Amino acid sequence: MPDLKTKAITLLASVSVLLTAGTKRTIYTVPPGYAMIPTHIVWRNASADPSGATDIDLGDGALCDTWKQSVTLTTVNDTDQFFILESNNTMYDVFDAGDVFGAYANTGAAGVTITADLFGYLIAV
Repeated sequence: MPDLKTKAITLLASVSVLLTAGTKRTIYTVPPGYAMIPTHIVWRNASADPSGATDIDLGDGALCDTWKQSVTLTTVNDTDQFFILESNNTMYDVFDAGDVFGAYANTGAAGVTITADLFGYLIAV
């Protein structure tokens, strides 16, 4: 049976991200033989108020800044809220096999963790 990750938009990864400034967290590594198209991220299950996280970058590279930059969680002010981050009709490069997609907190919320659910799909290359 084919893997759903190559047939539909699906959950690719679910990881806890520390929002302390200067922290980098790997969310997903693209497997060999595939490319990845991320479609959205759901931020949920914060350990405390994450609203101080006003500049989070997402993508690959040292600063994870190739997909979305300057993401702010200021509207998430409670541990039982969630926030959906979409691509908003913007052009991006495909993430290639071996690329490490992650989050980097430039301006964070010290000691706060939040779950990042990465949704998207894989393309066989």
